[in-house]
Amino acid sequence: MNGINDHVRNTCKIGQKSACCRYLVITPHGFDCVKNMEMRAYIDSRVAMETMVARADGCEGKTEKDLNS
Repeated sequence: MNGINDHVRNTCKIGQKSACCRYLVITPHGFDCVKNMEMRAYIDSRVAMETMVARADGCEGKTEKDLNS
């Protein structure tokens, strides 16, 4: 996991199954957070239906710049 910043590793907990933040996504530009976007409702519904592995809610939400610096 070289090149992954501390927030993604320690707060989003990438790769840590159900402890991984459900709002962390990968885009062509790197990591992004969809917690404060329209996609949040869809992700929350998937977690409620237990159809996602990542289930945590790690922080207040970060920008793409925060997650890739």
